[in-house]
Amino acid sequence: MQKRRRRTKMLSVICLVLGGSALVPGMAAPRDPILILAGAVGIFFGLFRLYGTQKPGKRFQIPAKTLLNKLFTFTGHTAVRITFSDAGMVLEDIHAGMPENRRPIPYPSFECIIECSDLYLLAYSGNGLILPKCCQISGTPEQLRAALSPKTCYLLL
Repeated sequence: MQKRRRRTKMLSVICLVLGGSALVPGMAAPRDPILILAGAVGIFFGLFRLYGTQKPGKRFQIPAKTLLNKLFTFTGHTAVRITFSDAGMVLEDIHAGMPENRRPIPYPSFECIIECSDLYLLAYSGNGLILPKCCQISGTPEQLRAALSPKTCYLLL
């Protein structure tokens, strides 16, 4: 990135010098309007690229920070129970306790399951779900891996 910035500055200075060397003789002998135009264009592009190569400001810092804060905060206080069976995964709202709040997700709809050192990332039907390993109530990570590996694309990182 720094080499590109240095190269852009150098090329813009060269463009300024060449534009100035074309503009001054063109203004001294105004018989050739193409020389004046070429000099003006060279100076314009040189200035434009020279001042356009400033270091990027922190204009994306605040939106990125708010996006990350929204990502790790929960809007509702819903407790979800996730169970794995032979047919697939079932998401269930614990507080509701009604059968319509159970959402079955069959194994063919899973794109992949990624196991990291402290969490699982489940990608299914264009959605994603992050499950911390510390929330696993029954079984071990090895048992879950053995159960899900033959049925889905399972990656261990």
